[in-house]
Formats: sequence, C-alpha cells, structure tokens
Amino acid sequence: MKAIELRSLSFEGLVEVDRPRPSPGPRDLLVRMKAVGLNFRDLAIVRGEYGSYRLPLVLACDGAGEVVEVGAEVTRFHPGDRVMPTYVPRWISGPPDERLLRHRLGGPDDGLLAELVVVSEESAVAAPAHLGDIEAAALGTAGGTAWRALFVHARVEPGQTVLVQGTGGVAIFALQLARLAGAAVIATSRSAAKLERTRALGATYGVVTSGDDWPAEVLRLTGGRGADVTIDIAGGADLNRSIAATCLGGTVAVLGFLESKVAPLNITAAISRAVALRASTGISRTDLESVARAFAVGGARPVIDSVFPRARLREALARQGEGPFGKIVVEM
Repeated sequence: MKAIELRSLSFEGLVEVDRPRPSPGPRDLLVRMKAVGLNFRDLAIVRGEYGSYRLPLVLACDGAGEVVEVGAEVTRFHPGDRVMPTYVPRWISGPPDERLLRHRLGGPDDGLLAELVVVSEESAVAAPAHLGDIEAAALGTAGGTAWRALFVHARVEPGQTVLVQGTGGVAIFALQLARLAGAAVIATSRSAAKLERTRALGATYGVVTSGDDWPAEVLRLTGGRGADVTIDIAGGADLNRSIAATCLGGTVAVLGFLESKVAPLNITAAISRAVALRASTGISRTDLESVARAFAVGGARPVIDSVFPRARLREALARQGEGPFGKIVVEM
C-alpha cells in the first residue's frame, strides 16, 4: 500500500513509498483513509519548527476513512463504518496525562497519510452522518481544540462574547461552536475581505488588526468590558493584546504560535485584568466525540479552504502557510 513519508525536513523530503499492508490486532480496526485534514503542526514539522521526531515519519493527525477489517474482539465498529482516528490515541477522557500524550499521530507516531492505517477501536470516533469524507477529515484536532478551549476550560455560556483571532482552522471552528452555544463572536483578521466571510458564518463584529491598537476597538464594541473568552492563535506580542481585549476575570486560550513561539508577557496587565491563561495540548476522544455531536445536532459543516489530491501534498502544505480560511484537506 502507498504512504507518504517525511524523510528529511523539507518539502523535497516528502516521498511516496510502498509499505506492507498492515494487519489489525484483536482490538484494532483496519481503516482505508479517504481524506486527511492538514494542520499548521504538519507544516511546522516539515520546517523543523515543531519538536524533534525520528524520520522517516508519516504526517497528519486528522482524517476520515472506512473500516475495511476488524479484529476478532472489536465491538465498537463494523466493516463499512466511517470513522475519524483520534490525534492522541490513548487519551479517552479526563485531564491530560503525560504518559498518554507521548503517543500522537503524525509525530512521534506515524500518522494518516497512508492508504491503510491500523488504529485501536478505542482510538476512533464515528464520523457524523451528515458530513462527507472531506468535511469529516477536517473536523478532528482543530475542532476538538476549539471545543476544549470554549467548553472544557472556559465553559462558554449563551450571551457571552468570544473573541476569535484569525481565520484558520481552530479559529473558524471556535466561531462556529460559539455561535451554536448562543455566544456572540468578534472575529479579527488583517483582511477585511476575510472578516466579511466570518460575518456570513455568524460573527457579530469584525475587527481589522492591521495596527497595534485593535484591542481598543474590541473594548468599544463590548461597552468597555472586553471579551469573556479570547482564542489566541498568534502568540508572540499579540498575547498581550489578547489580554487587553479580554474582560476582567476572563479567559485567554493560548492555542498557537503563528506570530512567534515566544511572548513578552506583560504580567502587570495580566494581573490587573485577572485573566486566566489556558494553554492546550492535544485532545481526548471525548473532545472529538463532543464536537462531532455538536456539529451533528446543529447541522453545522466544517469550512473547507481548499482540497488537494495526494499527489499535490507539497502544494497543500504551502497553502497551509499562506493563511487559509478554514481547513485544507488532502484526498487520499
């Protein structure tokens, strides 16, 4: 069967190879991958900016496929079922555990950019019936991360205000989930055109972040109060701006480092606003099940920026670095 291995830290290091057909164990599923969703993490690994993993490595932690074979002791799924493997295969529920987080798809463990993969039946979630393979492949880690930030850490309630930074996968999922929960959403972007698209998804306001004073506009829009929850994707100096745009006692979810991995934190400002800084790493199976259920009940669909065939994976990763609106998906 075909797989794409990362053999060196560069786009040229991505090579399609033949691998033996995997065989499922007694509690495993053999899944034929239909589509794979990319994350900024995949691009950062290729660039050598995200951890240090043994090569060759099969990238990608999100995807959707069809169960083609099950082990003798499997009870949760049957051949023909559509499933989404989970990013952290051994994390079922509860708080993060260091022992469980050592295993993650797409680094350090092999990921989903292969025709066939074996996953434990406990490490898979049923794909929402109303979503096609491309949409289901996009849901995974980004959707689960947004869910965890909004409802596990911050416990967003109807009538609150969520500030969403940017228009990538996590940000758009946070917008959609916040609206499903009855919260108002303020979207931010350097692009006015992208902000118009967020309004079509339900954002109440859009704030252009071309200058450093954009938190003042957020405060104006909220009557001087600020957002209850801010989804910070950029990191770097924008972390201080996120704090400034958040209400007294609010939460800043630290979920990315698009601007920089290092943030010069203004501790005085953080203390004076009594904000909770909540970073997140990985998602549990329960998180993915929750976001899948929310999208099914709400009839929501992931926003797809673009779809690439497997042969154009390098182009897909390049697009990931250009600031997509929503998710990029690779058809397998």
